[in-house]
Amino acid sequence: IDIIQVRYTSSPDAGLHSDKNIKNNYQYFQANATLPYIFKKDSSMLVFTPFYEYYKIRIATVTDLPDKVQSMALPFNFVKPLSKRWGLTVGVIPRWNGYGSQTFTSNSFQLGGLVLASVKKNDHLEYKFGIYYNSEFSGAFFMPLAGIDWQINKRNALFGILPGNLTYEHQVSKRFYWGGLLRAVTNSYQAGYHGNTAISKYIRVDENQLAIFADAYLSKNVVFTTEFGHSVYRRVRFG
Repeated sequence: IDIIQVRYTSSPDAGLHSDKNIKNNYQYFQANATLPYIFKKDSSMLVFTPFYEYYKIRIATVTDLPDKVQSMALPFNFVKPLSKRWGLTVGVIPRWNGYGSQTFTSNSFQLGGLVLASVKKNDHLEYKFGIYYNSEFSGAFFMPLAGIDWQINKRNALFGILPGNLTYEHQVSKRFYWGGLLRAVTNSYQAGYHGNTAISKYIRVDENQLAIFADAYLSKNVVFTTEFGHSVYRRVRFG
């Protein structure tokens, strides 16, 4: 697990898009921690994973965007072994998605959750399936989940939970790994008001990233990751 993780992404202009006149870009930052507590009786875990993130989105045709939209979340997951093969994870995800001083208000609050079952086929292969929910500002958002944790051999692994993420990892040495990943995000953020009215507007970000990465272990417990990729079917919508 990553006890502490910090990630920064810059997506300039149109990237590989054929229309180079597009002047849309964004910057993304995330910092999170993973704090597990293990119950000795049956190895159940309570995992607290607080995180903070922000997007700085610039769209040439939209001039009234806030400087940045941001999120603070306090997810709790309870992981329960049901047998030698089966396990169950239940999560609750309270979060605040807004901008500036309007981030931590009742108007910016969202509540999400997930239920995820896992089954081990053998010592090297585990399947996962379940459902995710979040109270997005665009309405109730449900997503079925399907995952895999597969140690293909000593140097290759495939793991993740779709549609959110999937990672292939190859070990070159004890200190260097490389691989490819898919990362998909759906989030909505309060973003101000329509003109001078009291009707709030929100931004919904749908982001699909394909990337290659390299992990370099600076020490046993410190990893530096470099990632390069491109977005597919990215959509920033207003409501």
